[in-house]
Amino acid sequence: MIIKVKDNKIWLHGRMWSGDDMYFDHHFSQIEKVHSEIKVHVHSIGGDVFTGNYIHSRLKNSEATIDMQVDGVAFSMGAFLLPAADKRSIVKNGFVMVHQAQGTTRGTAADHRSNAELLDGMNENFIEDLITMTGKARKSVLKWFEGDTYFNSKKALENGIVDEIVDPVVNVKINEKQAIANPELFGQFEALLATSQTQNNYKSKSIKMKLEIIAKYGLTGLTEASSDTAVFEALEKHFNAQSKTADLTALQGKYDILEKSVKDQKEAKIEALLKPLEGKLDKDKIETYRTIGETSGIEALSLALEGVKGRPDIAALFTGRTDASVTATVKDGWDWDKYQKEDPRGIEALAKNNPDAYLALGKAKFGNQFQI
Repeated sequence: MIIKVKDNKIWLHGRMWSGDDMYFDHHFSQIEKVHSEIKVHVHSIGGDVFTGNYIHSRLKNSEATIDMQVDGVAFSMGAFLLPAADKRSIVKNGFVMVHQAQGTTRGTAADHRSNAELLDGMNENFIEDLITMTGKARKSVLKWFEGDTYFNSKKALENGIVDEIVDPVVNVKINEKQAIANPELFGQFEALLATSQTQNNYKSKSIKMKLEIIAKYGLTGLTEASSDTAVFEALEKHFNAQSKTADLTALQGKYDILEKSVKDQKEAKIEALLKPLEGKLDKDKIETYRTIGETSGIEALSLALEGVKGRPDIAALFTGRTDASVTATVKDGWDWDKYQKEDPRGIEALAKNNPDAYLALGKAKFGNQFQI
């Protein structure tokens, strides 16, 4: 879990792992000493139940007033942090999901029975928390535990899970059917949450510069929605045709700023994808994945990380793209760079459908530290 603190605010983002309870306690204790009201921002798919139970108890027993906001999703154990708060809110495009406690057991029949009793006890705690928080009858709450039960912001408010709906933290539209079909949607929120501040800082400047350049040089077929690349190409054609080398010098400063905007945006997205790997992989492997993102693009990096992080392809979530129609054919004499230049969809298909070939190409390009 990624934990960030500023003033009386604490952000809990990502999956809860064993050990995150002490990580949380360290940060929470610091702000608890100086603030009587604490704002907790939650965006989590859940995770380790014992870690989540500790965080829940720590919040519930705090003398500070706990104001909790769901910034994106609160699934599974993430949802059961909500009953520990004094006030609860959710962003308009957020989701909550509850289900029974889950676990695996290896051992004898007695081991399995013991684990089943443990899960029953956890479920009973969750049920009591939900009854107290929502005021619902036990019969109603039990229906939520028959499977994975999703609540969009409106349903969460109607059922007493939250007290109010607030404006979105990031503008991503996800409907309920998508949420039920893909419980890993937290990845889409996470990428946007990590990069939205950077994007907001330069987006308005970039649009203003584009409009100024389009108007000054009479570039046709372009609008504020046109990509920076399209503007660069149009400028190149314009100067090649008009031979206005003097004007090119005057424009260079704005051109460089636009170029830097593209680079910054790409770097921010790469860092958002690599951040959850810190502490889980050594630095050399993380640098290898960073090189993939820088040289081959965000989609290639997302594909390379699928096996490591167990998360969806972020680029595919944004575009709805699938590679089912692309043949995963190994082409004789082709290396990583040739695929990236002439058939990038082909190397994506190899990653999905022929991982051995994809691994061989990656190791030839980046060395033996390359893994999928």
